[in-house]
Amino acid sequence: MPTQRYADIQAEPASQAPNPQVLLVSQQNQMWIDDPWLLIQQPDDLISTPADKRLILPLPMWRELLGGTSLDLSQIGVWVDSQQQFEAHAQALAAQPLVALRISGPDSDWCYGAANHLRASLKFGGELRAFGPITGAQLFYLHRCGFNSFSMPAGQAPSGTLSGLNSRPTQPPATPAMPAPSQEH
Repeated sequence: MPTQRYADIQAEPASQAPNPQVLLVSQQNQMWIDDPWLLIQQPDDLISTPADKRLILPLPMWRELLGGTSLDLSQIGVWVDSQQQFEAHAQALAAQPLVALRISGPDSDWCYGAANHLRASLKFGGELRAFGPITGAQLFYLHRCGFNSFSMPAGQAPSGTLSGLNSRPTQPPATPAMPAPSQEH
């Protein structure tokens, strides 16, 4: 059986489940909204995609679409995992309306540097989203590095999220850009 290319899969209308919430943060506002984006995990997810949803595609699927598709790439976001290199397509990635970086747990320090690189070096001006198991303590630093959108795990209280975003944790995460405080007295 021949392999179907991602570019050949067309979205079809389907019944829409309730939208998950996403936190958008700007200079003046913080608000929870229904997420207008749909995170695609694998090619089969495209078959039942509602026609009115904007798509966030995994980096490998998006790379294949760069080779030619009838889809409007300006309406497609891209998500990047910790082990994925995006430098080969960095300029094309920076032109997308949304880039999402997956926070996969406490070992997600790579996202701070990646966010800073997207914002400072590549001049990415779109929505930069963190998604995955984000803790309230991470929110302050993620926002500080350039994230302006957060897709929180199911069941995480929005009020607790906002307090994490607005208050600087006493112990920052150790990253190459922000090393842990010295333990010397």
